[in-house]
Amino acid sequence: MGELVLHRFQRGLTPKPRISGPRTHVFAQGREVRTAWHAKETVRGIYQIDSIPTALRYTLQLADDLQHESCPPEINKLGRTIARWTPQIANWHISKVTNGPTEALNNLIKRIKRTAFGFRNFANYRIRALLYAGKPNWNLLTTITPH
Repeated sequence: MGELVLHRFQRGLTPKPRISGPRTHVFAQGREVRTAWHAKETVRGIYQIDSIPTALRYTLQLADDLQHESCPPEINKLGRTIARWTPQIANWHISKVTNGPTEALNNLIKRIKRTAFGFRNFANYRIRALLYAGKPNWNLLTTITPH
């Protein structure tokens, strides 16, 4: 439950989010947990900015701030990653397009491959993939044949 609280957005939290069990405040787990959660929320803030130049400045400043010596090593690494990906983050503000759909499709393909382990017949594998992907058009199933 505590992990779920950390995944929640700031606007969805109650003033004192708690984990099940001894009713301990989730941020009482340590400075690193609190710092990591605040870093996550700050990174999310990048995508709330409408102005491209402002977003670029914000991203560069955030990358620098997260690499400060007072931050835990994991947060420093996040800062270095954001610094490396600054052009791609800025491009999102131009196009408002992510690679999320591509990643979802790749994930789907990998899951299908895992569940289809052992299939020797391509037709059966294809049917399994179509079933796994959603509502197949059974009328087209006989018309699509591999070459």
